[in-house]
Amino acid sequence: MTFAQQESLVLEEVMVTARKREESLQNVPVAVTSLTKELERSTIQNLKDIEGIAPNLVVDSVMGVPGGAAISMRGVSYQETEQTLDPSIGIIQDGVYLGFNGGQVLDNFDIERMEILRGPQGTLFGKNTIGGVINVQRTKPTMEWGGKVSANVGRYGREEIKGVLNMPIIEDKVGLKVFGSNLESDGYVKNVNLNEDVGGTDYTSYGFSALAQVNDSFDIQFTYEFTDDETDAGAWANFNDANTAACFVPFLVDGDPRGCTPDASGPTRSTMNGRNWSDFETDSYTLTMNWDVAGGTLTAITGYRDLDQSTNSEFDASAVEFNNVVNNKQFEQLSQEIRFSAEVNDNFNYVAGLYYWESELQQDYESYDFPFWLDKYLDVVLGFPLGTVQSFPNYGPTPRDAYAISDVSQDVESYAAFFQSDWVFAPNWTLTVGARYTYEEKDFNAVQQRTVMPDGSVWTATPDGGQQDLVINYPDKDDWSEFSPKIGVKYDLNDDSMVFASYAEGFKSGGFFGRNSDFSLDSKYEPEYVDTFELGYKGSWMDGRAITNATLFYSEYSDKQEEVIKDVGNTSVVNAADVEMLGFEFEGEIQVTAGWSARTSIGYLDSEYSDFEAELVQGGGEQDYSYLNLRNAPEWTFSAGTQYVMQVGNGDLAFNLNYRWTDDYDTILLNADVGKQESHETVDASIDYEFNERYRISAWARNLTDEKTRRVVVISGIENFGQYSMGEDYGVEFTAKF
Repeated sequence: MTFAQQESLVLEEVMVTARKREESLQNVPVAVTSLTKELERSTIQNLKDIEGIAPNLVVDSVMGVPGGAAISMRGVSYQETEQTLDPSIGIIQDGVYLGFNGGQVLDNFDIERMEILRGPQGTLFGKNTIGGVINVQRTKPTMEWGGKVSANVGRYGREEIKGVLNMPIIEDKVGLKVFGSNLESDGYVKNVNLNEDVGGTDYTSYGFSALAQVNDSFDIQFTYEFTDDETDAGAWANFNDANTAACFVPFLVDGDPRGCTPDASGPTRSTMNGRNWSDFETDSYTLTMNWDVAGGTLTAITGYRDLDQSTNSEFDASAVEFNNVVNNKQFEQLSQEIRFSAEVNDNFNYVAGLYYWESELQQDYESYDFPFWLDKYLDVVLGFPLGTVQSFPNYGPTPRDAYAISDVSQDVESYAAFFQSDWVFAPNWTLTVGARYTYEEKDFNAVQQRTVMPDGSVWTATPDGGQQDLVINYPDKDDWSEFSPKIGVKYDLNDDSMVFASYAEGFKSGGFFGRNSDFSLDSKYEPEYVDTFELGYKGSWMDGRAITNATLFYSEYSDKQEEVIKDVGNTSVVNAADVEMLGFEFEGEIQVTAGWSARTSIGYLDSEYSDFEAELVQGGGEQDYSYLNLRNAPEWTFSAGTQYVMQVGNGDLAFNLNYRWTDDYDTILLNADVGKQESHETVDASIDYEFNERYRISAWARNLTDEKTRRVVVISGIENFGQYSMGEDYGVEFTAKF
């Protein structure tokens, strides 16, 4: 934003679509943060960078999949990349729900607006939004000649180029937008075994969007995007200890201590014996139609995504070839939303619609090395003759070059109908009532783990301990129906402020967990629920120069799904817990002078298990775990930022400074010390010079405090691996508009 544009002391009005129609942010009785002009900052490069702006929001990168996100809102979180366990936070792009965790750390490219809605959003956005929604809207074709191109170079070999070109096809009737981006970097971790940098980025995206204004009442937009992501799926540090098989098995069998040397790796150093390579290709299609008819607007949004993925994960994170897993996945999703919104009169408006979803998943897990080590350990250490546990015709014990494979397929179909209305029933009073009915069916099939021999023959373990050349299927099917209501009331104190109260319910899907080696065990889990009460205030002050928004909330989280690794190779999802959460959020913004603005946010969360009786350790029986801390739920979050713009020569010089602090929190269910995230603070800064109203050069720096946080995964008794975040980062960006 230029200095000339900021000469007014009034804050620019922010419009949002948090309730499926365009409204002023300050008039919406919802806890929502909207980002527009902030997205132009060179320090906000992807979705992870927004956690320093919205309160009670934590966004971490998750291991094992490029662009995977571990997002927490108000203590409701997810960090699982397995496709058969749905996320708790909805990522919506151009009106389409993204049904796969990979790629959810969206690049800040060609985005017009990003909205962070906190609390259950089930009425308007549907299932799997019990924690909230991140609603991303990209720019539309302008139907005029113009565009933007930028180049960004930075530390660790970062090289990024992206561009957008708009063009008219038929004047004021049809416009076309083409876009593309490419990002490459070497990575900030040195693999001392491979003698190369790892954890780098290799991402390419391109596509087009066509918009046709057919007449004054009907428009249609079609968007296609292709992405090719070969980014490393992590550059992991070794957190194995004497109690993990990755440490003691190679040592006891072969005298190899390299699995037991976590000190050899660290924030910028890895000892893995191979790369965590990945190959993602995604085709995305979105068709949006709007028709002004019958006193309202009829909107239809069709979304289709086709994903092919392969990832390699060195789960032992050590120099020993101990446990290497390749995941191959094909995923397709199709969604259709049809809604009608209308303002009947000055006192009543509503939105009503139908929603359909279907998805198909095919995936397999190939496990290398671990079956061989298990046989050797049983023989050398425990004294069982080789082949006692696994013996294969013509081979005997597990050969070194054999690998285990398990397959999963799942078809999901879901239908929903929703309605929400606002009624001004008395002067200054507005009543909001909404509801959504959802029916969902999941058809699941798992193939029992088999062992593939070097000659290509395939063998399956039988209940008597033998091996046969056969396929054992474990099909399952179930359906669920849920009703998600919302009720709220708003009172306008005056033209500039209001208070509101609301109650909302949401649910996250049940299903069947697909990452197991023994599918004879029950893999089914039931839905989980969050019911939330909110009391809020929104106000504008000093003739529009300042705004303050505050929300007090209380949530009851019931039948919480917890993924638990009970024994070797088997993960269960159990509806084990109930949680109570009480919190507070504050956001403020002020235009101090014509060129100086500032903002802040504060989040407080008090969360505790009210009931947690479960068997989390194989053979340990049910125990009371209500003393545990909720994962990914820091008690306090705080951020503050400021921008100062001044005119210099024929351009504007802008200084941006942003600070954020996050309290300590646990990332592992059983609160192991290795998964405790210490409190941390980061500072981002940039200096931008925009001249001739079309060119901008920016010097940026992120994480000036050089904080290196970590997320660790504990696969009980087998291995521990973790990923450190990037430390200080800096670079230069040049942008040209035409």
